Amino acid sequence: MEQEFLIGELGRITKINMQDKNMEVEFDDDKRAWYLFSELEELELAYAITIHKAQRK
Repeated sequence: MEQEFLIGELGRITKINMQDKNMEVEFDDDKRAWYLFSELEELELAYAITIHKAQRK
Protein backbone atom coordinates (compact mmCIF):
# COMPACT_ATOMS: atom_id res chain seq x y z
CA MET A 1 0.00 0.00 0.00
CA GLU A 2 1.60 3.26 -1.00
CA GLN A 3 0.57 6.19 1.17
CA GLU A 4 0.74 9.83 0.08
CA PHE A 5 1.54 11.78 3.22
CA LEU A 6 4.12 14.45 3.89
CA ILE A 7 7.07 14.08 6.21
CA GLY A 8 6.20 15.56 9.57
CA GLU A 9 2.46 14.87 9.50
CA LEU A 10 1.19 13.75 12.89
CA GLY A 11 -1.25 10.93 13.36
CA ARG A 12 -2.47 8.48 15.93
CA ILE A 13 -3.20 4.78 15.77
CA THR A 14 -6.97 4.32 15.90
CA LYS A 15 -7.41 0.62 15.07
CA ILE A 16 -5.25 -2.48 15.15
CA ASN A 17 -6.31 -5.63 13.32
CA MET A 18 -4.20 -8.55 14.54
CA GLN A 19 -5.91 -11.01 12.18
CA ASP A 20 -5.11 -8.99 9.03
CA LYS A 21 -1.83 -7.70 10.52
CA ASN A 22 -2.52 -4.04 9.84
CA MET A 23 -3.46 -0.87 11.65
CA GLU A 24 -5.28 2.35 10.90
CA VAL A 25 -3.64 5.73 11.45
CA GLU A 26 -5.75 8.89 11.60
CA PHE A 27 -3.93 12.10 10.76
CA ASP A 28 -4.73 15.59 12.07
CA ASP A 29 -6.60 16.63 8.92
CA ASP A 30 -8.94 13.59 9.22
CA LYS A 31 -7.05 11.60 6.56
CA ARG A 32 -6.90 7.91 7.41
CA ALA A 33 -4.50 5.26 6.18
CA TRP A 34 -4.07 1.54 6.80
CA TYR A 35 -0.53 0.23 7.24
CA LEU A 36 0.47 -3.41 7.10
CA PHE A 37 2.67 -4.45 10.00
CA SER A 38 5.43 -5.00 7.41
CA GLU A 39 5.19 -1.29 6.44
CA LEU A 40 5.58 0.14 9.94
CA GLU A 41 9.15 1.23 9.27
CA GLU A 42 7.54 4.05 7.24
CA LEU A 43 6.21 5.53 10.50
CA GLU A 44 8.26 7.19 13.20
CA LEU A 45 7.27 7.44 16.83
CA ALA A 46 6.76 11.06 17.91
CA TYR A 47 7.24 12.40 21.40
CA ALA A 48 5.93 15.56 23.02
CA ILE A 49 7.70 16.81 26.10
CA THR A 50 6.62 20.01 27.78
CA ILE A 51 7.46 21.73 31.01
CA HIS A 52 4.77 23.79 32.65
CA LYS A 53 5.93 27.23 33.78
CA ALA A 54 5.11 26.36 37.42
CA GLN A 55 7.38 23.29 37.24
CA ARG A 56 10.54 25.31 36.51
CA LYS A 57 12.87 26.17 39.37
